[in-house]
Amino acid sequence: MSNVVKELSEYKLDGFAELLNQSLDDDEALDILNKMFSTLTTFIIHPSSKRKKRDDFIDSLRSIFYDGFDNSIRLIDEKVNVIKNAEELFDSISDFINECVISSLPIDTQLWSHIERAKAQQLSIRQNVERSDSKKNISSLSVKVRNEQGVLYNPDAATENNIKYLTLTLKLLAFRNGWGTESAYIFPSKVDVSEDNTEQAGAIELLARSWLSLEDIAKRSILFNGHVNITEEENIGNDLKNNGVKKAYHFDRNECKIEYFDSIACERVKKALLQNLVSTIKYLGLDKKIKSNSDKTFEFEDKTYLFVDEILTHISISEVFCCDTHENDAPYNGLFLREWIRGYFALKSFSENHSEDNNIFSYDEILTHIVNSGLSHEKAEIFINICSFAQNSKDLFDTPLLRLNENNVYIFSYLLKQINISQVIMSRMSSLETDNSKKGLAFEKTTHEMLRNAGIDSKTFQFKRDEQYEYDAVFILNNKIFILECKNRSLCWSDPIKLHRQGKFIEDAIYQVLRLKNALVQHPEVIREHFNVNIEDYEIIPIIFNRMPFSWEGPLDGVYISDYSSLSRFLKSSHINKITTKSDVVTKTRYKQWKGEVVTAEDLLNHLKSPLQLKPFKNTRVGNGYWWVGNNEKAFTVVEYEFNHNKYRENEMRLLSIPSSKAKENKNIKKNKRKLARKSKRANRKK
Repeated sequence: MSNVVKELSEYKLDGFAELLNQSLDDDEALDILNKMFSTLTTFIIHPSSKRKKRDDFIDSLRSIFYDGFDNSIRLIDEKVNVIKNAEELFDSISDFINECVISSLPIDTQLWSHIERAKAQQLSIRQNVERSDSKKNISSLSVKVRNEQGVLYNPDAATENNIKYLTLTLKLLAFRNGWGTESAYIFPSKVDVSEDNTEQAGAIELLARSWLSLEDIAKRSILFNGHVNITEEENIGNDLKNNGVKKAYHFDRNECKIEYFDSIACERVKKALLQNLVSTIKYLGLDKKIKSNSDKTFEFEDKTYLFVDEILTHISISEVFCCDTHENDAPYNGLFLREWIRGYFALKSFSENHSEDNNIFSYDEILTHIVNSGLSHEKAEIFINICSFAQNSKDLFDTPLLRLNENNVYIFSYLLKQINISQVIMSRMSSLETDNSKKGLAFEKTTHEMLRNAGIDSKTFQFKRDEQYEYDAVFILNNKIFILECKNRSLCWSDPIKLHRQGKFIEDAIYQVLRLKNALVQHPEVIREHFNVNIEDYEIIPIIFNRMPFSWEGPLDGVYISDYSSLSRFLKSSHINKITTKSDVVTKTRYKQWKGEVVTAEDLLNHLKSPLQLKPFKNTRVGNGYWWVGNNEKAFTVVEYEFNHNKYRENEMRLLSIPSSKAKENKNIKKNKRKLARKSKRANRKK
């Protein structure tokens, strides 16, 4: 089947037509077509001159179906409808960009107008945060501040939108002007721009954000089944009509489960990274290992750090990669993990040693600073290439260096001061498609340690009966046998293409772990050999076990999906404690994960069906409608799914709080204890 999909993606019909005439039914054809349309670059084409070949192919494809393939024909029509309408909007936005005043200016003026505009907006966001009380609420996921007009907004979302706009604009300018090289874009040297120029860049900012939103919704509609409806003239809503819109495209789709659970996983990562661990670090005396700015050189061997945050990053990355980042010598894109971490913090240190008004430095200046921070000359050059803005960059957070003519570099110092480097490293590795297979074996070892610490005897083994079968972790609890298939795969961070691949990955993993389950049933002597029990007396529970915090509610096709953070917390203890960080008070709550004093198979199954970590997110995902500009007369609407953080906090408080009746009972018990203590004191005095 994979060969047929590949041929279809190359606009070749013969193989598919032959299958259709021989044996395919509607469902099988539907599966092949979905896989074909998932090759988005083949079917969404921006240069309009190259679309005719695709259109002719789709017409031919549709014509070979006959009666009984209604679903397949409907799918083709729906996908083509999305593609055609999206391309019509892409063309409108592209033409509108060319009509903007700034597009007529010299190309270097255009470039630096956008860079200066984004910088000014970012500094404004920072000023709003600094004068807001919200900075006291740093652990919140939903901080809001007021702008100069008094309007409340989320500074994180504003920053993300600002950098998305600049990222897309820089890529567009680089593509149109041929500024790319094999490893990085090389941009024109800086020129002075006026306030008028930065104001003129605002029109492109709006259109760039429209382009990004259209690109995202078009991909999601094709990959996860969406539709486009068009309204014109009198049927258009007042909001659009009042803005001169005469034709509106409405993208209609529901969020699918893979998007939902990936979003929760990403929120869990953010929440963990936002927790304030500095007090713990100071308690351990680790803050004494921070080097002062007066030190000229640094070595890895003495385990000193440039910032407190660097220690936290080592902790986070160590957890993800299941290794000691100081000792691990596995290269990832040519760098050890400690070199990835030190490189980004060296850039941050370099930025903080210079004024924000000065963003341009020679390549050699930056290279020397990174070498003095502990990397070798060769490794420092590799790191600079990794951090240089290029075609494969996700955004400027990951790659905050712009390579300029004359071997100079523009450094986005205002971004380096606020990025979460743990998240940036994982994101950059993802965009580079780094080989992370080394993480797998380390995670299997960590999994066995987790189970052993919980008093559970787990085993790894393999056997061959015609085929090879390999088991990462198998253990018995009460009357159940649990099979853990360990996966150490990066999160998708809402990227629709990666989400689609993740869905396929989960399908394959489900097939894989069910194959392992069936093999144990068919060959009962294997379990007898390793555990000395009869498999007929046990129920087998297959689990996909993720290192990253990606879990699923309930079984999916008979397989549970859990993660290390969730399961390790479940096995650690039954009680969930509520910690008040201001007073370091630990309060036991009513929530218990186990029914008794020791964990049972029933407890574990209940956890897998409804993980505690997912419960606060229940009913917090809401769809918010937005409209975006196509040109002066066209617009499109989308629904973006976001978390209601207030609802999340309410759910969390409700989940972990002690019921009022129980709280009153506890209060009375304490009151009675105090009375007894006073009576005892009086009795002792009389004696």
